[in-house]
Amino acid sequence: MLCLTELTCKVDAIYYATSSGIKGVFSDGNSTVMIRSESNVKLNYDSSSERLLYYDGDNLISVKLDGSNATAIASLSTILRFAVDHITRKVYYITNLFRNVRSIDLDTGADNPVSSNVGSGVEDLDTDPNNSSLLFAGGNNGDIVRYFLDNGTQEIVYNNNRSPQILSVDSEYEVIYWIDYIAENDSYSLMKTYFNGSTSQVNYYLGTTSSVKIAIGKDDFYVMDSTRRRIDRFDRSTASLQNIFYLSDTAEELTIVQDLDECCDGDQCHGNATCTNTPGSYFCTCKEGYTGNNTHCEGGTHYQ
Repeated sequence: MLCLTELTCKVDAIYYATSSGIKGVFSDGNSTVMIRSESNVKLNYDSSSERLLYYDGDNLISVKLDGSNATAIASLSTILRFAVDHITRKVYYITNLFRNVRSIDLDTGADNPVSSNVGSGVEDLDTDPNNSSLLFAGGNNGDIVRYFLDNGTQEIVYNNNRSPQILSVDSEYEVIYWIDYIAENDSYSLMKTYFNGSTSQVNYYLGTTSSVKIAIGKDDFYVMDSTRRRIDRFDRSTASLQNIFYLSDTAEELTIVQDLDECCDGDQCHGNATCTNTPGSYFCTCKEGYTGNNTHCEGGTHYQ
């Protein structure tokens, strides 16, 4: 059973992967922390266990939000992209060579085939846990394709002579956010398509970029432009832009986690110390005029 603190003291934390590590930051863009030293990993989040998942080129690994307790789930050599279904506790992934779709059971590590006919051009996928389906970007003819896990059928959700390559699914609102690259004028658009096919533009970005990623949070969703080191935060219910901030380094992967704000209830630090929440952790600092070991602080007293 969740305690009141766990229900009320959760905040979106942005985790991203660079060429040298996995890092975490809050949506104000301040206080970036190194979570784990790993090179060029693919990154996602398992909300059922509240742990990060990353693929390092050889293994799918689960780790706590502070970077500790790394556990290998499965050994793999062929993941192009992967997504997590928190209800069934499965990872679905696209293979590099033939663009087949397979699944990994997070509890047993069992690796099983799902489908081999979603299209040779598939570039990305995401899960729709509420409706037991998968969504694919870049299927045959550049379609957005929905694949139903219960019966193995599929339908085209969107096709308009565009080439979606990156997508993220908001299962609650039954909407797909995706990136439309516009080569003729070196730009891209953030698009949204509802499951019924209704499509509109959310935002337009002038200029090329090496990579764009989209991730869904609790109340907001986030769009990361790697070249500009920029993250845009949008309201989930209205798709309206809320704020923009910049990362301190170049990121290639993005995921949003529900992080426990340990400072929320005020009980983590001594009364004479200030609590600072960080992605996956927190720390205490003695207030001005007090000394100590940051766990216990008193005026005029120094604790070794």
